[in-house]
Amino acid sequence: MLPTFNSPSSLPRLSINKDHSPRRSLAKPWLTASPTTYSGIPSTYPRSGSSGTDTRLSNILRSRTRVTNLAMVILLSVLGLSLFGNMRTWAGKVEGDGVVWEKDSDGTIGRSTGGKGKGLRIGSVKSIEDTMSKSDGFGGLDHLIVVAGHAIWTGSDPELRDQDDQWLLDPIQRGGRTVRAILEHIKAASDLAVTDAKSLLVFSGGQTRRSATHTEGQSYLTLALASSMLPHTTAPAGQEADKGESDVPSVSPFPRATSEDFALDSYENLLFSIARFKEYTSNYPKKITVVGFTLKEPRFETLHRKAIRFPSNAFEYVGIDLEGDLTEFREGEKKFGFDQFKRDLYGCHEFLTEKRRGRNVFRRWHPYHSSAPQLRALMENCPSLNEDDHPVEQDLFKGPLPWDP
Repeated sequence: MLPTFNSPSSLPRLSINKDHSPRRSLAKPWLTASPTTYSGIPSTYPRSGSSGTDTRLSNILRSRTRVTNLAMVILLSVLGLSLFGNMRTWAGKVEGDGVVWEKDSDGTIGRSTGGKGKGLRIGSVKSIEDTMSKSDGFGGLDHLIVVAGHAIWTGSDPELRDQDDQWLLDPIQRGGRTVRAILEHIKAASDLAVTDAKSLLVFSGGQTRRSATHTEGQSYLTLALASSMLPHTTAPAGQEADKGESDVPSVSPFPRATSEDFALDSYENLLFSIARFKEYTSNYPKKITVVGFTLKEPRFETLHRKAIRFPSNAFEYVGIDLEGDLTEFREGEKKFGFDQFKRDLYGCHEFLTEKRRGRNVFRRWHPYHSSAPQLRALMENCPSLNEDDHPVEQDLFKGPLPWDP
């Protein structure tokens, strides 16, 4: 029988050694790249130092599989629902000590009406709310009277109140006439407050001088009381100023006057006084009267009132100016006041922000984001600079406000 030969392709490859003897040549699979290799090494070959189990797991994880469109839809739906639920929980609730707190639409955290406990209104903070008296009887007040501070009275004798050395003043304010005008502002506003039983008088201004130990607003209120521009009254029952053994009712300061101690410019004088009114009465004013320098009336009427969208028919400005030539003051008001706020309606860009920073020498933080949460978005509103002198109406805050019709 003749021998049977395999096909040439199945025969082993031969090579000739130097001594002319045949040598079998074996293929080296680790030198041949294939789709199943990693760095030139077949994935079926265990790497040095790894177990067979690790290799099999690696092969399974690297192997291809088929996922239907339905399975992908289900997986993505579950992922989306999970993300939505977690974000809603994070954004809506903060839980602790068995009490549920919720974020209002403006981001203010307050105790939930549906949570455990008393059920305070959204936006309130319980630890502060618990300290507030509910029997002051100020809920019926609806008229806010504002006096914007410009200096700080440091004296103790009201008889000397018209002397410059009793005040912390800027150089341009010296000479007597600025102090006399300020005293007229305090007197006019005090008279309005005494006359209108539904009004609250707010002296507004922060601790703006490094040598000051108290605020502009506090100093104005102290002077008004010390000078008897505001009368002292008998304290309501249960609220005696100094409780003692005597049955004689004690005397307390005029109850419908207070200070606002954080404002750093005229826009904040107006806005923060509204927030202070809310703190004091639990309501927002229906009418506002501002008492100040006549030359600043356009700034308040044309810019600040419009910026907060307060109705023009419920807003009044009582102007009392300095004596004598006002040319220098008018030029300064236009250049550094009116024009700057027309360009930066909410005072949130560098020039006006830098002025506020320079006046906030004691690094005070106002509380109105919590106490007047309905104004929080307005307080944080910051449109672009008005570089092309377009009408200010284009930059007005668009969100809801308590005095909207």
